[in-house]
Order: sequence, then C-alpha cells, then structure tokens
Amino acid sequence: MEASERIDALRRENGELRQLNEELRQRIAGLEEHGLHLHRALEQVLAFSSRLVRTSDTDSLYRECTAIGRSLLELDFFSLMTLEEDRRALVIRDARGFPDSMIGTYSLVEGQGLATWVVTHRAASTVLDFADEDRFEIPDVVPGHGITSAICVPMMIGEEVFGVLIGHSRRRRRFSDEDVALLQSFANQAAVAIRNSMQMEAIRHREILLETIIETIPHPVFHKSPDGVYLDCNRAFAEFLGLEKEQIIGATAHDIAPAELADVYQEADQQLLGGRVRQQSYETRVRYADGTLREVIFSKAVYCEAGSTTPAGMVGTMLDITELRMAEKRLARRKAEFEAIFNAIKDAIVFVDMERRIIAVNPAFRAMFGYNLDEIAGRTTKIFYANPDEYHHQGKVRYNPDARPESMVYEMHYRRKNGEIFPAETMGGQVRDDTGRIIGYLGVIRDITERKKAEEEHLRLQQQMQHVQKLESLGVLAGGIAHDFNNLLMAILGNADLALVRMSPASPARPNLLAIEEASRRAADLCRQMLAYSGKGRFLIEALDLNVLVEEMANMLQISISKKAVLKFNLSDMVPPIEGDATQLRQVVMNLIINASEAIGDRSGIISIATGAMDCDRDYLVDTYLDENLRPGLYTYIEVADTGCGMDSETRMRLFDPFFTTKFTGRGLGMSAVLGIVRGHGGAIKVYSEPGRGTTIKVLFPVTEDAIPRSDSLNGCQGTDWLAGGVVLLVDDEETVRSVGR
Repeated sequence: MEASERIDALRRENGELRQLNEELRQRIAGLEEHGLHLHRALEQVLAFSSRLVRTSDTDSLYRECTAIGRSLLELDFFSLMTLEEDRRALVIRDARGFPDSMIGTYSLVEGQGLATWVVTHRAASTVLDFADEDRFEIPDVVPGHGITSAICVPMMIGEEVFGVLIGHSRRRRRFSDEDVALLQSFANQAAVAIRNSMQMEAIRHREILLETIIETIPHPVFHKSPDGVYLDCNRAFAEFLGLEKEQIIGATAHDIAPAELADVYQEADQQLLGGRVRQQSYETRVRYADGTLREVIFSKAVYCEAGSTTPAGMVGTMLDITELRMAEKRLARRKAEFEAIFNAIKDAIVFVDMERRIIAVNPAFRAMFGYNLDEIAGRTTKIFYANPDEYHHQGKVRYNPDARPESMVYEMHYRRKNGEIFPAETMGGQVRDDTGRIIGYLGVIRDITERKKAEEEHLRLQQQMQHVQKLESLGVLAGGIAHDFNNLLMAILGNADLALVRMSPASPARPNLLAIEEASRRAADLCRQMLAYSGKGRFLIEALDLNVLVEEMANMLQISISKKAVLKFNLSDMVPPIEGDATQLRQVVMNLIINASEAIGDRSGIISIATGAMDCDRDYLVDTYLDENLRPGLYTYIEVADTGCGMDSETRMRLFDPFFTTKFTGRGLGMSAVLGIVRGHGGAIKVYSEPGRGTTIKVLFPVTEDAIPRSDSLNGCQGTDWLAGGVVLLVDDEETVRSVGR
C-alpha cells in the first residue's frame, strides 16, 4: 500500500514534471520566436535608417514608414499623422488598412482619439480595449472598422511633437513596454527623416524658383568662381554674347570678350574678390553679339561659405542703359529747349505744386514782380495776390483737382514786391504726370496795365467823341434856332422902338410896349448865350491881357459872390496876351465865380482866381474838355478854385451838358455856354473835383505871337466920327427886319 501510494505519487510528480517541461519548452520556443521577431524588426529599422540617406521624397517616406510600422508589431491598421502648421489638428499623411480616401483629408482635433491625447501629453500610450476607454472621445473610425486595441507614440524632433505613429488591432491585445519602446525609436527616426526630406524639398523648390527667376530676368545674370571662371549664367547673358551656355560655363572674360574690355572686367573682379569691397557697381561698355557697343551698368557681389570670410564666388547682373542714356540726352536737349523757351517768354510764368507753393519762375516773372526765386521758393502764391480773399476764391474755383482740366483765362490784380498793385491776365492750367495724376499748376501772367490804360483811353475818347458829337448836334440846333429867333427879336425890338417913338408919353399902352422891349432884350441875351454855346457867337477879337480883364472885374466879382466867401487873387506877372472877345471872356469868368460861390453855399469858404502860363503837351491836353486835336504849346490860363462841396464823377461827366443843372432854379446853359465860348477861342477846360474837396476849373487859351493890339476904338475911329448925315443901306434876308429900317 505504501509502495503503491509511493508509485502513484511518483507518477503524479513525473506528470507534473513533464507538464512543467512542456511549458518551459513552449516558453523557450516563444522567447526564441519573440527574439527572432525583435531581430527581424531591428533589421527593418536598421534598413530604414540606411534608406533615410537615399530618400528625399516625402510622400515615399510616408508610405515606407506606415509599411514598416505595421510590420514591426504585426498590426491590422497603421497610420502616420502630422500636425498642421497651426498645430490645432492632426492629419493622416499615409495609412495602411484604412481607405486611401482618408489620406490627406481625415483629421482629428484635441480631445478626439488616442492620437490627440498623445500629442497633448507628449507621451506614448496604448489602449487594451476601446470599450473601456474614457480618456478621450472615440472616433467613429474605430467601431466602424471593428478595432479593439491600439498603440500610439509621438514623433519627436527635439522637444517638439511633429506627429504620431498609431497602430490598431481588431483583436484584444496588450502591448508590451518593448513594443512601445521599439515603435517610439522608429517614430523618432521617421520624424527626423521626414523633416529632413521636407527641408530638402523646400531647398529644391527654392532652387527651382531661383533658377526660374534668373532665367526669366530680361537682363544678363552670371555666376563666377573666385578665379574668374563662369560657373553659370542665364539665357539673357548667353544671348547677349551670342553663345550657348555650354560655351560660356568654364570660360573666362578673356575667352568671350575683347581684350581691352576683358581687362576692365578682370580688374573690377579682382577688387571685389580681393576683399576690399563686397559689392560694386560700375558703368562701362560691352560689345554685343551683333558687334554694337552698348552702355551697361555691372552690379556684382561676392558670397562666402558658411563660417568663412573668404569669397567663394561672385554673382553679377548687367543692365543695358544705352537707351536710357540716349533718352537722358534727349531729355537734356528738351530740358534745354524748354528752359530757353521758358526764359524767353515775355509773360511771367510760375509753376506751383498741389498746395500752390512756388517751385519755379521765369525771368519775366522776376522782372514783373521784383522777386528772385530764392525769396519766394516754397511760399504760396498768396504773397503776390492783391486781395487775400481772391487767393482763397481762386483756390476753390480753379486750383483743385475737380477744376476743368483745360486752361483757364481770368483777370486778376497782383501786388509787386514794392507794393504796387497792377492788373494782369492769367492763364492757368493743370500739370499732370505720365499717369494723368495732377502734380501741380502752371500760371502764365501778362501785365495788362498798358492795355487797360489804352482801353480806358479808347473808352474816354469814344465818350469824348460822343460828347463832342452831341454838343455839335445840339450846337447846330441851338445856333440855328438862336439865329432865326434873333431875327424875329430884332423885328419885335425895332417895331417896339418905333411904336414908342410915335406914341405919346401919356399913352396907357406905353408900359406894355416897354415890357415887350425888356422881354425881347432878355430873349436876345438868351440867344447870344445859345450862339456862344454853339461856338457861333459873334466875337470882337482883340489882344487881351487876362490880368487886366480880371482886375477890371474885381469889384463886380466881389459883389456877385456870397458874403461868407472870401475872394483871393493870385495873378501871375508873366501872362502872355491872347486873342479873344473881352465880353465873352468876362461871361466865362463870371459864370465860374458864381458857380464857385454857389458850391460854397452858406458856409465859409475861399474862392481863388489865378492866372498864369504853362506849356501843355498832348498827354495833358488829352484829358481836357474838349480835346479837339489842340496843338501842344504855350497856353495862358484862368483858374478858379473853391473850397465848396465838390462834384462826384457822374456830375463831372455831365458838367457841360446843355440844360443840365444841379440848382433848384436855372436854365443849365452856364457851363455849356462857357464851353462854347472856350471852344470858339480855340481853348480847353481842365476840371479837378472830388466830393467834399472843392472844385478847381482851369480855362486854357492858346498864346499867339501876332495878337492884335488892344484899343478902345475900332479901326482908329472915334465915336464922334460917326456923326454925319446920308443914306444907310440895310441888307437882310428877313422881310420883318428890313421893314424896321424903312
């Protein structure tokens, strides 16, 4: 029994030993298989590392990474995801097991899936069963593809997360630490490889871009070694030389250019490569393939290798400026021509900017305004406007971008440097650049002072001519009426005298006849005034001394003026005689004195009477009443001045109009008669008057050398010589006059 029990016990122990041996054998076999798997995985990683050096295509790297990663851990699904530039989302760059449509389109943001959790925590992680996972939101792709477990590691470059490698398994699988370490090592290598590939692609793209830019530059570009050998060039450089690029690369300047030009290029290159300068630009001549010499500008610069100061080569460009130089010469000629025209124009020219600040003026402007350019450059044109308000008005109306673009002509008053104001005609225009943008304004100013004077003189002469014509027509009318009416009055007076002779002094009709006679004589006086106005009065011409004439009238003049007016005489000692009618001239003096007295009125005032002689030229006579082409020369004058109320311009204009009067009563024939008498004597009248400043009237008479000596008798006959008897012959065209003489 004991032996049987001992045998059973040995059998049980042997069975247990066999079971333990089998388990040990299986474990050893598993370890051998795992070791073999690790060995194969390490071989794959090492093979991948060796291919990193040879692979520069990023998309190919993506594909290889996912293939190796899936194989390393024998996974059903494997993906490579990278962060976007803004680091907000992970995007699938390549995947195994998933549809290709997810590549480049499927993305996850923070909180979605295991991949974003790994990025956020910067650490690898695994999922045994997604059904038990609560760290993040489970993406739909997981249950959609029957995924149970997962492993994910960050792709690190230094301390930065570049992306993730994530593998999925349909069966429930617990990933070991060795699995995680292996995948992490592979991920780090993949991150470096992908980053390097991306950088190499960027460099390659930049090289292609730079090469494209250089080739498309229309100007020649070249690249030289430190010893002056051409390393590369663009198509424009080859075309300029008339060679192929292959003929240029490897050659020197002496191989492709004339010796005299090559020496210039070589010397410039040596200065640049010798370290004295890093950049240079110089102008020289080159011979094109067609044999023509062209003006060009070379711009060159040296470059050094990283960490070195020794030039490793140079790059340069060549700009053909032949057309530019020719254009500059044409522009210089045009500028010279413009300046010649600008300086030769007699009108003032000023160029201003948009703010109306003065930029340039021509010599005519300096002569017209008195300013040199340095005195007014940068100042606004307001400096020479006579009226500041007009300056602002013109700025709104003309000198603004909305004004009409065509030239504008307008009249303006300007102020010279010395303060003198003058009228000018201005033509303003906008100045535009090649794009049509307004860059300033040009003003052409013409001094029209003389033209204005000529226009005023022309207007004055027209008005004077009209006035003369009016006076002439009125004079003809008045003369005709006065002549005919005077004949009628002679008949009336003659018959009245005869009736009085024949009538008894006691006759009751005698007073009536006397009244008729008095009225007729007054009417005759009026006729004489009208004849005087018309210039057809009967003058008794004799040599007259105006001083004597005025002195003889002194008492009568004193009686004629207001009691408050003081009469002053200023008679010159040297007054040449004139030929005239004393009676008519007395009427002139009397009219002037009476008008002066009435101008003073009830106030105190002074009336001055002056005589003298003066030389009168055409400029003086042209402003007189009436300038009927009076000859220049010596004139004697009577001048009557008062301190009365004066006259405005309208009154002065109508002063000599017949029947014009400023008095409540009066016929308005006084000054018109004065003008007629003066005209009849070949003289003129000068009037000075302003409201409140009194009036001065100067009456001019021409001096004649052969003046008739004054006498108290006619033809030497005394009054007593007329006492005689005989027959009188009366001749008249009026029957009524002849009847009186019977």
